[in-house]
Amino acid sequence: MKNFRVRRIHIVCLAIATAEILIAAFVLWKNAIWNETQIQTANKQSVLSETQEETTSDIQENEKTATQNQEETKPVEEAVASMPSMRVKLKNSDNTSFEHAKVIITCPDTFHIQSGTKEQIFTGGQTVTITPEHPFFQEGSIRVASEGGFVIIDSILRRGISHEYEGVLDLYLSEQGIVIVNELPLEDYVSKVVPSEMPVSYGLEAAKLQAVCARTYAYERILHQKTIDNYGSFADDSVDYQVYNSAGYQEISAQGAKLTSGVIMTRDGAPIVPYYFSTSCGYTSDNLAWSGNQTLPYLKSLNLTGEPDRDMTDEATVSAFLQDQNAAGLESNMAWYRWRCEIPLDVMQELFLKRLPALSASQSECIKAEGESLEKIIGSTLTSVQVTGRFAGGMASGLKLKYEKGSVLVTGELVMRKLLSEPNRTYQNKLEETVSLSEGNYLPSAFFCLIPVMNQDKMTGYVICGGGNGHGIGLSQNCAYQLLEQGKTWQEIHFDSLPCYCIKCNPLIKIAMTTPLVEMDGD
Repeated sequence: MKNFRVRRIHIVCLAIATAEILIAAFVLWKNAIWNETQIQTANKQSVLSETQEETTSDIQENEKTATQNQEETKPVEEAVASMPSMRVKLKNSDNTSFEHAKVIITCPDTFHIQSGTKEQIFTGGQTVTITPEHPFFQEGSIRVASEGGFVIIDSILRRGISHEYEGVLDLYLSEQGIVIVNELPLEDYVSKVVPSEMPVSYGLEAAKLQAVCARTYAYERILHQKTIDNYGSFADDSVDYQVYNSAGYQEISAQGAKLTSGVIMTRDGAPIVPYYFSTSCGYTSDNLAWSGNQTLPYLKSLNLTGEPDRDMTDEATVSAFLQDQNAAGLESNMAWYRWRCEIPLDVMQELFLKRLPALSASQSECIKAEGESLEKIIGSTLTSVQVTGRFAGGMASGLKLKYEKGSVLVTGELVMRKLLSEPNRTYQNKLEETVSLSEGNYLPSAFFCLIPVMNQDKMTGYVICGGGNGHGIGLSQNCAYQLLEQGKTWQEIHFDSLPCYCIKCNPLIKIAMTTPLVEMDGD
């Protein structure tokens, strides 16, 4: 009995000791959690403080308006892990292919080539040539990274010279060669798009405007994971998406990107798709010209002529407007406001015979044969070509190619431009200059009309009379430049052309600015 009491006392003491230990552990745990919370709160306040310092002028301007419109607007705060990375697939020097026979890399700093468990380190100044036979490809893809943050690709020339590429390069072996994907921070990407898309001579305000467009376009694709291949690329470096790194580093462009760092355009709480192009014909079209059955509120057709609206869906009206070399417009002094070229009918036939099968294979929904097979139809004699209709703003909606053995209907803005163009074609533009325009091998725009060329009673070809340069949807860069020259700010131009809102997207926190762009301070 005595032993039993002793054992019970021991058990009670052990239970008390255990309870004391548990209580002490709980107190320590609670204090640790409290301290960690305090640290996180302090860090968050520090981040917010830094954000506020970076955007002081924007926030001061917006606090007053946000208070006045508290019921009408809903600020959005969304934590993001880090500034997004952009992945860009690089074309070869003549922009005809993504497959490279070899990749020649150099760098002033130490750089590394890695694949799986293998790695090679090269000192600054060395040049390395990577071919499809490189043994590292046996491990998978190859990554090239520099300790200085950029490498130079000597095997890709843009405007005749090689350029620096920020971030890293991922090289993939394909059946035709090597595919190059450049992964880099979003802001570095933007700074290389701006001088490639907007002339440096247009100034700082134009660079800011272009930076916001370029950043929004890229961020929207990253956010929604709009990849274009199996390599995780969100865009390539050509006019098919945004021209990237064709002009190298330009100080004024870098300033424009830096002064708008993180700023993107939104509508209804989401990034817009901010399409832009070089020059209008006096009107822009809407997104129905591409797809969909409902116009987006920020991609509406605009009249930029300063004159009363015309019916730009009427063929005779559009034809007369595009043939008028003295037509009014904010961009009427720009070279590509009006352009023309003449194409003989037999040249058209050869061009269609070459282009249509490839276009039908890649975009079958845009090429429809009527009467016979496409092969039989285009093998017969071409008799005429006509525009079948117009979208808002006067853009051609389709072409009908008439042959002896049937007809071919062609739709799609870019498809029509590809079909009617050829390398090194010369165009007579608004300034009466003979200009060779072969970038991308597209017709300057889809705002065109076809004027028959007659030899006695026989039609021998067409004069293509057109206006503008680019797809013609969204923001006209040269129109923006004209408005900037008149004293408008980049915010006013964005709001007038693409009605939307602006947010500041920082590395650690994204804060929605609920004030329209027209009321924001862009610096």
